[in-house]
Amino acid sequence: MMDEQAPTIRAVALDVDGTLAGTDHQVSSRAIAALSALERAGIAVIIVTGRTVAATRHIVAQAGLRTPFIACTGAVIEDPETGERLREQALDPELVERILAVAEARDLAVTLWTPEAMYAEEPDPLLQVLEDLNDEPLRLGPLAPVLEGPIVKVLVGAEPERLDVVAEELREEVPELVRSLDIFLETAIEGDGKAGALRLVLDRLGIPPEACAGAGDADTDAEWLEMVGLPVAVENARPSVHAVSERVIGHHADDAVAAFLEELLARRREELGDPMA
Repeated sequence: MMDEQAPTIRAVALDVDGTLAGTDHQVSSRAIAALSALERAGIAVIIVTGRTVAATRHIVAQAGLRTPFIACTGAVIEDPETGERLREQALDPELVERILAVAEARDLAVTLWTPEAMYAEEPDPLLQVLEDLNDEPLRLGPLAPVLEGPIVKVLVGAEPERLDVVAEELREEVPELVRSLDIFLETAIEGDGKAGALRLVLDRLGIPPEACAGAGDADTDAEWLEMVGLPVAVENARPSVHAVSERVIGHHADDAVAAFLEELLARRREELGDPMA
């Protein structure tokens, strides 16, 4: 249960894959209902995900959320009410070229993301996960033309056992690569990324970080979780997330985040003195 001495929570920030979503990559109807009820009760719900803009929009629309959402691991922020793009942060082209070079040298799968689509040179069973997560196809073909436009995210992938072996080596060459799913490293700029995007959204809402709760599972979540007032790790979270969290809840496969959101909602209703707020 929630600590009775915990500060009043005015916002909750949530990663999706490995956290809010289940093993089927879907956000359950229970979780959608909790998200919607929290916003109606006056708690801003901020989705903070590595998913594409379109995939994030879908979750936000399902729950009827009005708070700006964060997609593409912090590169894009969008206002769901107005459709205004509040942030669209392209990666340094030199960084993208370095990542492509180290991936090619090790024969790793690579995807380039623009604000609107995901690109890969050729089909790869590993990359099917991205299509399943985002419910949209990868665009296949030469990557050179894609490099002419803004790239907001790069993923480098391999089977978990191999990535376990090469991840630190890759990070020594490209520190901007951070483990997200078990099969991917992705771009995350220290001091920015999801953390920088969340700061921007909280500032826009006039909510201090200490009045925000958050839940995540990946290395890309550790930095922003460390800055919120109530950082929460799901049971399946990576060690970096457990290290910065004040509370551990159940496994994402068991809809643990939905239960946590219901606790937040019950506390909020007590604060309002209205059990049906």
